[in-house]
Amino acid sequence: MICSLKCFCDFLEAQTTQQQNAIIKRYKKGTTQSSKGMMIYYSPALQLMRGRLCPNGTLAEKLKSLPAKCFIKSWTDKLNDARLESNTLVFKAFYSEFGNKKLKVFSSPRLQCLLSTDVAISMQPDLYAEVDGVSMVWKLGLSKDSPNEQTIRYILQMMNRALKHKGIDLPIEQICYFDVRPGKIYVEKSADGTFVTKIAPKAAALAKAWEAVA
Repeated sequence: MICSLKCFCDFLEAQTTQQQNAIIKRYKKGTTQSSKGMMIYYSPALQLMRGRLCPNGTLAEKLKSLPAKCFIKSWTDKLNDARLESNTLVFKAFYSEFGNKKLKVFSSPRLQCLLSTDVAISMQPDLYAEVDGVSMVWKLGLSKDSPNEQTIRYILQMMNRALKHKGIDLPIEQICYFDVRPGKIYVEKSADGTFVTKIAPKAAALAKAWEAVA
């Protein structure tokens, strides 16, 4: 089975078997689009981050470009104002980290991390770029509720394995998770040689639940 990174992380953070089964049911039935919806909601800020919107502008010019991109005609003023506020907050946090650095953004590769013979996790970096001449991969935490630290560590280890499988051999310390709202960056110091052994019970539980849930 192939499972999205979002699905696997939600499964890891579920507190009970009932919650795990509910998550699997939603993903199997395709009734949750939370990950895709999050990226669409924050697409104006992501366009700024990736240099596709106002690429040579000052911070003020970049922020001035957001309202038009955040506005959705069918939404209420309250919803549009909330989207603008969220995108502004996210981009300012990003700019505080990268604003004084030289970025050369690349197309983000689609990846898979094989956790077992039964389970593969699909994923994609949110930002793949040279940062001051150093190639780096970033996963962005955009939601109001941060994943727990162990889940973030798993994401980084999986991303490392998936990139190497793709032929992108970056040192793991150049693979980062940026929890944007609190402005916290997570980096692993080394690849965990026992990661597959550690994650195997969780992958097996996911496969079992996936098979059992209608």
